Amino acid sequence: MIRIRSAALLALSVTLCADLGRAHAQNSVNVNLQNLQPVRIADLQLNVLRLNTAQFQQAIQAPNVLQLNLNDLPARIQARDVAVTRGIGLAGRLAAGADLRADIGRAVLTLPRGLTVPAQVQLRDGARQEVLLFGQDTVALSVAQAEEDSARNRGELLRSFGISEQAPLPADLQPRGQAAPGSAAAPTATGLAAKIGTQIDPNVLLRPPLIRNVLPTPSQPGQEQGDGGSAAPRDGACRFTPTNALFGQLRGSNIGLITTIKNQGARGTCMAFAYTSALESLIARRRGTRMNLSEQYAYYWLRGDDGVLGDGAGWGDFSDAISRARMIPYETAWRYNPSPNRVRLPADTSKPITEFRNSCLNYPDQACSDTTAQAQLVCQGGTNNCAWKPEYAAGGGVNSFRPTRGNEVWASLGGMPFTDVNVTRAYRRNMMRSMLDRGDQLILGFTVDPAFDSIGANGQPNLSLMGGRARGGHAVHIVGYVNTGTRTFNNVQYRVGPGTVNFGTLSFPTGVWVIKNSWSCGFGDGGYAYLPDAFLDQETWGVFNLPAGAVASDMPGF
Repeated sequence: MIRIRSAALLALSVTLCADLGRAHAQNSVNVNLQNLQPVRIADLQLNVLRLNTAQFQQAIQAPNVLQLNLNDLPARIQARDVAVTRGIGLAGRLAAGADLRADIGRAVLTLPRGLTVPAQVQLRDGARQEVLLFGQDTVALSVAQAEEDSARNRGELLRSFGISEQAPLPADLQPRGQAAPGSAAAPTATGLAAKIGTQIDPNVLLRPPLIRNVLPTPSQPGQEQGDGGSAAPRDGACRFTPTNALFGQLRGSNIGLITTIKNQGARGTCMAFAYTSALESLIARRRGTRMNLSEQYAYYWLRGDDGVLGDGAGWGDFSDAISRARMIPYETAWRYNPSPNRVRLPADTSKPITEFRNSCLNYPDQACSDTTAQAQLVCQGGTNNCAWKPEYAAGGGVNSFRPTRGNEVWASLGGMPFTDVNVTRAYRRNMMRSMLDRGDQLILGFTVDPAFDSIGANGQPNLSLMGGRARGGHAVHIVGYVNTGTRTFNNVQYRVGPGTVNFGTLSFPTGVWVIKNSWSCGFGDGGYAYLPDAFLDQETWGVFNLPAGAVASDMPGF
């Protein structure tokens, strides 16, 4: 063990007792590496900052410190592994079923094992970027949590639209007369598909998309509150306006509310980026101001509660952060660390991570450690009584934000008892469009397959490649949709109790979903992509919803 020098302890004491209102407390983890001491817990090798009793008690008085005892880690990791095994078993049972949950189960089973898997993606200019995708273990945990809460989530969502499982049709789906295929009121696919350059099911009835003269321009770096006026924030915010005509047809309530495209780098933090982006749009809808929030802080909340190594987060982490009222400050309060030099041990990705190294190189004056959450890991003397100490006391100062409600909706709506699963798919997508129309924010979890890998400068996947080998899971913010047509179903049957109800003829919109990715502006159409309905139906394993208006802040007058 390395003995901490008294002078260093004095400097550390000043640091830890500094005014919490300061956005950037100097951090001895980075400033003076001699203060770090190694500790081995089971197979985990960690480096901690040892404090005497008085200093440790001062450190844990700061808001948002998460206390933990390192002795508990082996049991917590074992419990997580048991939950993963159960989740994978559940996915197998779902995949063998006859309802839409089979789609989710199959999506999980196509993924490689592990919490995360390294991968490379090709950008628009041909360059390749290292990323970290979710493995089967992480996605299985999300799917299990969604399945457990499915009935409750479905009931809450339907009630929010004034409908129920017994009376499931919103006003826009009430049966009404439809134009016959081939009539003057029913345009064919050929001309429209050529016009917008997208792949369209030739069997659907089409209607022209809404045409706008002005593109819904996203904000740019240096223009957002909380980014410090920087044209190159640490979260990779970049400057690009999409050029595909589909972006100009964007529908939903996010027009004028989309914040900058970011870059997660080679960390498995896509959930934090999608969560933060969705929260930023909720705030913009409330305040009319676009902000740049701290993905680093969001990931601290998503991962700090339940782990030290192994990136990746899921719907359960979202629900936990929301229920615990976890606040997220501006990007300038705790800037994102892409950790380009981070090395995992062992290098063999098929084995569990035992140690991270070099996470904090070239990341001065910000809280950082060689762990997933990257907060300071401070411990009391020679004990394993420890705590996470983040960079900034979010929630104790000004201008921090949080969502107040949220739930998973893909699995829950997949349980609607239409007798035709294709009607259920169309109904679920229609409800998602309605959520976006009223200001809800949707986070999409899906598998990265060859179709997604094929996305080029136009932002569109090659659907003929769907079903190929999945490389991992990913999460993005759905910022809107484009309607390109309508699909009509006749003699729609719906199970109610022991019998069925005939809803007659129902028509549903079809089209593409506009996603905001976190792989820089070099991905797709300036960071955006356009995923057709068919892609979502086959590759999605979950969608998390943050309802409109469900946002709180300590900002005066918010």
